[in-house]
Amino acid sequence: MIGRRNFVNLGRQGEYSEFTYRKHFGKRMDWLGFNRELSEPFLGPNRIIALDPSYLSKSGKHTAGVGYFHSGVAGKRKWGLEITGLAVVDLDNKTAYHLEAVQTVGRHVK
Repeated sequence: MIGRRNFVNLGRQGEYSEFTYRKHFGKRMDWLGFNRELSEPFLGPNRIIALDPSYLSKSGKHTAGVGYFHSGVAGKRKWGLEITGLAVVDLDNKTAYHLEAVQTVGRHVK
């Protein structure tokens, strides 16, 4: 794609109009169901679910969800963002497939 990656250029260079891209981008997507269906054919019978909360440093106060979260690396609560990843782990093939990521809503309590 030439130029910036936005709806206007998608409309110019893509298959659909700018309005169509905007309309579909605004719809909710069931990522958990989509990724589950996508990974199902590759999974064996022995599987577990893995949960991984990850801390992301962030300065400023206007970012949605920013707050104090535990950082495992620092061993303390730090200002930033937290995202929790959910995956299914195939124990036979020793492979993990990402299912969904959810941002934790921050609290400004120290």
